[in-house]
Amino acid sequence: MSKSTLFTIIILSICAFLLGYNYFFQPFADTTANTNTVQPSASPQISGVAAQLQSLSLDQKLALLLAVPIDISKLNVGGEAIPIVQVFATDSGTLTANMATDSASTQDWIKQHQPGAVTIFGDDIGQSQVRQLRQSLEQLSIRPWLAVDHEGGSVQRLKGNGFSTLPSWRELCSLDETTFETTMASSSAELASAGIDMVLGPVVDVASQSGVLRSRICSNSYETVTARTLQVMKIFEKDKIIPVIKHFPGIGQAKKDLHFSFDRVTVSSADAVQYRLLLEQFPQAGVMITHIGVLNQFPDLPCSLSQSCVQQLAQLFPESLIVSDALDMKSAGYQKGTVELLQLPERAVAAVRAGNQLLLFSAAVSTEQLDEVLAALHQQYLSDTTFATVVDRAVKQILERKMK
Repeated sequence: MSKSTLFTIIILSICAFLLGYNYFFQPFADTTANTNTVQPSASPQISGVAAQLQSLSLDQKLALLLAVPIDISKLNVGGEAIPIVQVFATDSGTLTANMATDSASTQDWIKQHQPGAVTIFGDDIGQSQVRQLRQSLEQLSIRPWLAVDHEGGSVQRLKGNGFSTLPSWRELCSLDETTFETTMASSSAELASAGIDMVLGPVVDVASQSGVLRSRICSNSYETVTARTLQVMKIFEKDKIIPVIKHFPGIGQAKKDLHFSFDRVTVSSADAVQYRLLLEQFPQAGVMITHIGVLNQFPDLPCSLSQSCVQQLAQLFPESLIVSDALDMKSAGYQKGTVELLQLPERAVAAVRAGNQLLLFSAAVSTEQLDEVLAALHQQYLSDTTFATVVDRAVKQILERKMK
């Protein structure tokens, strides 16, 4: 890290800390505060958004809150990739019989509902496959963002022809500044060339060791993690890629894998200051909210489903895109006092009410389950005016971002 970069980080850290992290996590002790008031976006009204919002049906609005998973590595016949654009151009009844059923039904679901984003899953995916998917999405009236996990190491979906294989985030952070900059700039250019709009990363959790995140942790130094993340965010901004920093409010100290178990952490002042530093410089970045309980505020409720947790972030940074972690993770279904998990549609309703604007799902979620999620959101919208207001403002912000 250069001396100038380190000096800048230190100065910003001091300024942010003096402002007081309790302004960011306020109030830690009061979980009964009224959190139904949604802070209006500070973004100026963009011409055409209001009219577009008026033209959408309720289900079209609700679909914009979803990031639909698709395994595009399964879209092949005899080892040859199917031209995905042809799939969208045909009715579901004429889809190629040899295509994997789940991927085909997902393609048809995307065509019908036009979600806010499409999240890529699969193995050995090359640039040509991503471009075909991007081309098909261009045909839709409101094109979904194309999102992907691309941290490096064990969490990199795109490793096929045209994409460089990145080392782990920990290894990347240990590179000298010039090599790091060159490596990340090259990777970002590959993603932009393929048509990627959003990267679910970087990981900004801090720990000396993590039995859960392992090499997905950059460093045990907040200054190092913040500096490296700012470099990546600047590179992504140049290539018009939305970074989604994760995992808010910080899970570096988690002992359990949230895919399988609920866990709790204590959020420190350094965690709060780190997110402030990043979002003050990149206020329109995405933030992934994870399903962790916070011991010093809401220990028995996943942050992703807590209005207290999410609204604190949304109120301070109203331009940021608030993205839930995958809602089918077991930790998102945790309910105090019972082994019964909250059902996926109920999780989705709670996540939207809390302030999440884009809901993620893993590749294990089927189109039938997505239909159930939409139905639950639809019912809640019609029966709860406060919930309807939250949805409308989230959809408005998503449309504004897409028009930009």
